[in-house]
Amino acid sequence: MKQTKIVCSISDRHCEVDFLRKLFFAGMNVVRMNTAHASQEGIRQIIRNTRSVSPHIALLIDTKGPEVRTTGVKEPINYKTGDVIKLFGRPDIETTHDVINLSYTDIAHDLKPGDEILFDDGTLAMKILDIEGPMLTAQVLNDGILGAHKSVNVPGEHIDLPVSPRKTRAIFS
Repeated sequence: MKQTKIVCSISDRHCEVDFLRKLFFAGMNVVRMNTAHASQEGIRQIIRNTRSVSPHIALLIDTKGPEVRTTGVKEPINYKTGDVIKLFGRPDIETTHDVINLSYTDIAHDLKPGDEILFDDGTLAMKILDIEGPMLTAQVLNDGILGAHKSVNVPGEHIDLPVSPRKTRAIFS
């Protein structure tokens, strides 16, 4: 009896029944769906198409966890080593060169001077110099470019993000 399971991550952009059938006959046991990259209707389509192939294919939903991201920008922003910028937790305000706005409103509560903050999987790094109320002052540590909605990480610090199961519930309602 086969003990190993073959899990295939399926996109809602490429989940045709014929494609899923080929994967199933090649040994796929589990269809993994990533809610961070698919719409609710897209997830439903993957489920419908998978079930039309076989009721024996397991479904695995990878729910999007909490995260901190930068807000939108008009165009990518160039930073030079030594630039000093302000950061705020203001998810509804666009980011500019001098002010980076983040999706997490309480970011200033979870950081301290000296913390390093990484953007876009570490391609841009800054060091927190000061915190005054909701405003963080940071210095750029390396030349880099910041685009819209990029990841934000603070190595070694716990960010107390709220967890919301709304998206997963909405798929099955």
